[in-house]
Amino acid sequence: GAAPGVQVQVHQQGRKICDVSVGDTYAYYDLASLTKAIFTATAMMKAFDEGKWTLTTKVVDLLPWFPHKDVLLVNCLTHTAGFPWWMDFYKHIDLNRDVPGRWKQLSELIREVPREKPEKAVYSDIGFMVLAFCLEQLEQAPLQEIWRRLKESFYPRLATLEFHPDNKVLHAPKLYAPTERCPWRGRMIQGEVHDENAWALGGVSTHAGLFGSIDDVSWAGLFLRSQLLGISCIQVKLKT
Repeated sequence: GAAPGVQVQVHQQGRKICDVSVGDTYAYYDLASLTKAIFTATAMMKAFDEGKWTLTTKVVDLLPWFPHKDVLLVNCLTHTAGFPWWMDFYKHIDLNRDVPGRWKQLSELIREVPREKPEKAVYSDIGFMVLAFCLEQLEQAPLQEIWRRLKESFYPRLATLEFHPDNKVLHAPKLYAPTERCPWRGRMIQGEVHDENAWALGGVSTHAGLFGSIDDVSWAGLFLRSQLLGISCIQVKLKT
């Protein structure tokens, strides 16, 4: 009763050992927080490799408006910035504004977020939202353009991995797994990002917003694994 169906793929040492589909499955899924790994962390590490930031770079070095002078970029990446895990920004964002105006409003809301001295890692969407502003400064480009460049460099063959700018569904909604009947939006969410904050920000964010197929998610993981191990995707593909 929790979900109409499920798809699972498991790879071990580059070889697919499990590929299961049960119940009603779909061509595309809301990848939710996998956006953090597939897009944000990868984009940040690409920028790191290009010398655009270091392990001692502070958020305020890029964002003078940021109130916490001691927070490093790496704190946001590792969920050690001291932010709460989530806040309902969407309730305070003016949807009559254009998307850049909504992000400006988000920056004002983030200034007021309570922060505790971190004693341990606490998973936080908010830290990754801060990274959105940082990435745009590092790359001097909007998020959708940063994603386009990253996809061309890292995921050129993974066509289904995509954001839905302005929350416009790219394919027939029936091809997407439904996520909930949303009381705030007053409809079944299918092909629109489930996360309310990402939706209010126009569907493209660093904490959520990507959609894709199970196959392309697997290949994205295999690609990142191959980079960590220093082997090529061709070798991984031959193993599978």
